[in-house]
Amino acid sequence: MLKTYHFNSVLYLPKRYPLNLNHYRNAHYRVNHKAKVEFAKQMIPMVQDLPQLDKIKLTYVVYFAQKRGDVANVGSIADKFFCDALVEAKKITDDDYKHIPEVTYKYGGISKPPRIEVIIEQLD
Repeated sequence: MLKTYHFNSVLYLPKRYPLNLNHYRNAHYRVNHKAKVEFAKQMIPMVQDLPQLDKIKLTYVVYFAQKRGDVANVGSIADKFFCDALVEAKKITDDDYKHIPEVTYKYGGISKPPRIEVIIEQLD
């Protein structure tokens, strides 16, 4: 039986770093690297108990604090950081299309605090 796993991620990292493509594009590469490292520090302990995964589908459900927000802007950076964390944690071999053939971003609604729900589905 194939399994599904759920995780929650923050929408903002410390030092006012929003997980957002607009911010990522304009930030210095060192700031982006520090943000990716901080994101991995938060997520790797959560995924540590996962088995080794071969082929998965990822879904990112974005919950904003207000009625404004661009799901793809948030999802793209969350996906980049989360996939890199999965590789670093040795839960997937690589984050290429052979291992992650499908990625979906969805709007989840309004939430306090804002967050990103990450859903991993094993594929055949």
